[in-house]
Formats: sequence, C-alpha cells, structure tokens
Amino acid sequence: MAPAVLAGIAGCLAGLFPVLRDWVRVVRAWAGIMGVTADGLPLIERTPGTRGPFLTAGFNGGGFSWAAIAGRVVADLVCGRSPGFDLAPFRPGRVAEGGTAWSNPFTAGKRSAVVGAPALAGPG
Repeated sequence: MAPAVLAGIAGCLAGLFPVLRDWVRVVRAWAGIMGVTADGLPLIERTPGTRGPFLTAGFNGGGFSWAAIAGRVVADLVCGRSPGFDLAPFRPGRVAEGGTAWSNPFTAGKRSAVVGAPALAGPG
C-alpha cells in the first residue's frame, strides 16, 4: 500500500475517531485485488456446458456480507436444487451483453473492461 494512501486512511480514521489519534499506531497494512463488476452485482453461475465448477466472484468488496447466502446458493446448485429465486441478475454473461452500469463513487469515470461497453456512470 502506497504511503500516501495509508496516510489518507489514517487521517480519515483519526477524523472519525479522534480519541484514537494518540493511542493507535498502524504497524502493518495489506492491500489486494478487489473483484468489481460493471454493475455492482456478483457473478454466480455453474460454468456453462459443464457439471461444474461454479463461478462465485465479483462481490465488490462485500464478500463477507454475501458469504452466507452465496454459500447457500452454490450448495443448492451443486445438489441440483433450486435456490428459490431467480439467479439471472447474477449471470456472468450479462456483462458481455452490455448495458450494465453502476453508479458507484469508487468506480466513477472508469471504463468497463469489456471492449465496446459504455463507461461506468459516475455519482449523481
């Protein structure tokens, strides 16, 4: 993680929790790749034309909050059961079909990785 980014995060936290300013010291930081989709929805589907594997990715940094239901959905799919709701909004193919846009301040102005797809909508 770049020192400037770490300093910015520390400044934000100090602003939110001023009592911690003199008590807490960052000793280590980690950063990684966050799976982000063009429309903010995860990708959940059995790999087409196979009996598996299953794709479950792109939770846009919210994987922990989705974990229980995503696990249940995949378990139902593996066991040949219906998850009880329409999974069409989570099909990976929707991104290639175009028309997916997500008004998210963290991705404002970024281009979709799909060739020919529109730029992602910014906030407001």
